[in-house]
Parts: sequence; structure tokens; C-alpha cells
Amino acid sequence: MSKIRYNKPDLEKIIMTQLENLNVQGEHIRLIKEQNELLLKHNYKLIDELSDKLKEPKPYPISKKKPS
Repeated sequence: MSKIRYNKPDLEKIIMTQLENLNVQGEHIRLIKEQNELLLKHNYKLIDELSDKLKEPKPYPISKKKPS
């Protein structure tokens, strides 16, 4: 097997491509964190709204069995 040899411009191009990919991944991670924060915020709002409406749990009706 022969070794692959890169010259300086090739290595610079590879490194710049990797840097661009890392920047894009970082942006995606930032967006996902922002979405998670928004979801948590809205979940807490929904929990508060539901807990205000349902003060007491409603019991299930008890069905009476007919004797056979």
C-alpha cells in the first residue's frame, strides 16, 4: 500500500472544510438547545394551566355488577 501524501494547499482545504462543518454542527446544537428551552417553558406553562383547572381528581364511576 502506498502512503497518501498531501501538499499544503490540500491540507488547508481539508482543514477549512472541517472547520466549516464544525461551525455548522455548533449552530445546530445551539438551535436544539434553544428549542429545548422553549419546550420546557411551554411545558411548565401547560402544567400550571392544567393544575389550576383540575384542583381535585375526579373519581371513576363504580360500576355495579349484576348478579348472574
